[in-house]
Amino acid sequence: MTFDDAVTYFADESIELLHIDGLHTYEAVHYDFETWLPKLAPGAVVMFHDTNVRERNFGVWNSGKSYKCVTRVTWSLRIRTGLECCS
Repeated sequence: MTFDDAVTYFADESIELLHIDGLHTYEAVHYDFETWLPKLAPGAVVMFHDTNVRERNFGVWNSGKSYKCVTRVTWSLRIRTGLECCS
């Protein structure tokens, strides 16, 4: 099952924790985030994986910072490939 297939199994505002770790281009991460946005519960946490990679067309490092609906970066883990947690 793909990320796109799975979204239909969840009610709107039902997801409290979403981990985005798919295709790592900025456009793909943006698409995944926008696709799942209606499913996020108020105060939900979104984790973006590979936020420390800045090669091979990876755009994840810039994704979490660009969303208007993300109010703050809760924490960012910068070891290895990185993980950023936003709410």
